[in-house]
Parts: sequence; C-alpha cells; structure tokens
Amino acid sequence: MQINSHLSVIIHDLAKKYGERTALTFQRFGENVIVPPEGVAGIISVKKNLHENDIVHEAQALKAASKLCRCVDDNGQHLRGPFLALVSMDAFEKKEKTTEQWIFEKLEGVYSKEDDYFDDLIGYIGSFNKWSIFKRRPQDGEVGEYIFFNHSEEEAHMGFQFLLTGILSVYYDKTRNYISRPGFTAFPSHRACDKKLGDIEVRAIR
Repeated sequence: MQINSHLSVIIHDLAKKYGERTALTFQRFGENVIVPPEGVAGIISVKKNLHENDIVHEAQALKAASKLCRCVDDNGQHLRGPFLALVSMDAFEKKEKTTEQWIFEKLEGVYSKEDDYFDDLIGYIGSFNKWSIFKRRPQDGEVGEYIFFNHSEEEAHMGFQFLLTGILSVYYDKTRNYISRPGFTAFPSHRACDKKLGDIEVRAIR
C-alpha cells in the first residue's frame, strides 16, 4: 500500500498498555520513529497553503494510513482509529460555489459506505486564518456529519481547539483508555456551526 510521504505529524503514545501489550516505540531515527499502529492517536498533514488538488490527494493518503492502524485488543474489541486532519495557514477560494461545499463534495468521492468506517473519514480540514471543517459523530445513523465554521477575527484559535478535541477524543476513548477525559479545550460558549455541509455514509461507526 502506497502512503503519502508528506504526512507531516504522527501523534503516538510512547507507553500505553493495551491488555498485556505496551505500545512502545520500535525504532528512532533522529526526528523519525517507527511506532506500533495501536499507539497512534492522530495523523496530521500540514500545508503552508492549501491548494485544490490537496483535498482528494491528502484525504486518500490519510484514509490509507488509517486503515494501517486498524487494531483489536486482547479481547478482540476494535480500538478507535487515529484522528485524521489536514491543516494549513491559508487556502484557495472557489468562485462558482462556496469553498466549503466544494471541499465536502470532493470528500464524498473519496469514501465508500461499503469499505470505509467512521474512523477512516478525515476528521478536520482547516485554514487556520479563515475556516474549519469538522467531522462529528451523529446522534443516530452510520454517517460522518461535517460542519463548517467561518472564523471571526477573535476565533483564530478555533483550528487548534478542533485539533485538540479530535486528538483527545481518540486518546481518551473507552477502547483505548480507562481514564476520564479532562477539559483541555475551550470553545466560545453557545458557538453554533455556521453551516452543516452534509453527511457521508460509512460502513459502521465502531
């Protein structure tokens, strides 16, 4: 399986125990490490500027990396997959339709209900200076819900908040951890999304 060499950041736990196993680092080469898939909590592709052709290319690469991280514990229970994100400081703008809707339609073509689980869907796409697209778990149904936030001048922090939310949701997931999740993030009170972009059907939430 070919994986994009530009997946910039892999977030992993150096010593998390899964039953009788510990997800230790296998090997370290300077700033690069080889880690077991069950220790990976997040995979982030970082771009200075987000271009149109990055959307499908990076979503496919992140999905492939997610599938490599599929694991079960000693009891055969599926572990929650890593949080997937594509981040940039600035991004392209579409003219014929809104940029966020164009991105969502491209994502719809990347995923398949027959082959992809909720964890395989990208969790966050953001231009930190402008906007955020975040995947949330549905109240019902086997779908990934995508919502859009247009950043105000006071909301430059929102992209980082979404990244923290996604990574910690994996790290403290009940399939990975028995510790209660602390409150590290701080979104503005009663801040609703600016738009729901739509749902992408998946094989299962797991």
